Amino acid sequence: FSFDPLTMKVDLKLTGAAVHNVELSDSATGNITRIDNAIDAIPDRLAMAKRRLADLHTQVAAAEEELRREFPRADELREKAARLAQLNAELTLQERKQTPKDENNKPESETALQPVSDDAPEFVRSVNF
Repeated sequence: FSFDPLTMKVDLKLTGAAVHNVELSDSATGNITRIDNAIDAIPDRLAMAKRRLADLHTQVAAAEEELRREFPRADELREKAARLAQLNAELTLQERKQTPKDENNKPESETALQPVSDDAPEFVRSVNF
């Protein structure tokens, strides 16, 4: 038995190889009818579970057979993958040629501090580095 105080429901669990839930009410005869219905539904639920299991076995067998077969367009896939790798390599090389050098890659003479020009504002000229 279980009781939910929020919904004020009492549930009965018939436990065997599987669990069958029955919601109980205030009526004793209604509860007996619900329990009988749950027990009567067990063969139908079992048959449905067996059909589902058989379907799953069929699906597994079909999937295993599909795995054994070679992909029909495997050669084309390999060719296109090789071409894609070649194009990516060319693009990377081309990007390296076109990308200007960043500050970290400049020679030291280009990154050295330059003297402050005479036309710079006074507060800039007064800062000592």
